Amino acid sequence: MAINENDSRVIRTKKLIRKSLLELVQEKSIDKISVKELTDRVNINRGTFYLHYKDIDSLVESIQNEIFNNFNILLSDVTVERIQSEPIEILFDICSFIKQNSDVCTVLFCSDRTSFLARETGNFLGRKFLELFSAAYPNLSDEKYDIICEYFKYGGMGIVHSWLTKYPEKSPRQIAELWFSIARGGIVAVLESDGKAVLQ
Repeated sequence: MAINENDSRVIRTKKLIRKSLLELVQEKSIDKISVKELTDRVNINRGTFYLHYKDIDSLVESIQNEIFNNFNILLSDVTVERIQSEPIEILFDICSFIKQNSDVCTVLFCSDRTSFLARETGNFLGRKFLELFSAAYPNLSDEKYDIICEYFKYGGMGIVHSWLTKYPEKSPRQIAELWFSIARGGIVAVLESDGKAVLQ
């Protein structure tokens, strides 16, 4: 029997399954989570789970692909002109998206139990930034492209990790401005600013 993915009951069930997985990941490694454990928490039978997902791995892949697709949509509006004229607004859009999806992003970026997902997410974002920088700055060497993208990947992941796990009360605007200050002038530029603390 075909499943109507737009049915409100289907949408609700899939949201509950996803929420349960994200909660369980905070308690144990993904490879230790069983379908029975997940469905017991949601109070549905395993047959209902298998109507939507093949196994836990396919559920994780579905969540990851949804985030990646949404990132793709978000970054599809980023043009060379925007990179050069309003970089803070681009970072603000990214930070706003992360905040709106903080439950998933905390797992993707921050959980020690899903470090492989963090690597995949970082690699995905690194590739996206490489595409953007290649278009905006065509005269940079391949080596510089690579180094810049690695910086954005690991530096950006570190900023997001600290934000979501230590300072979740900070707004997307505050984080975007700090991120830009670090990217534009490095740590020294932030330390030698005119006393205006970005996060205050």
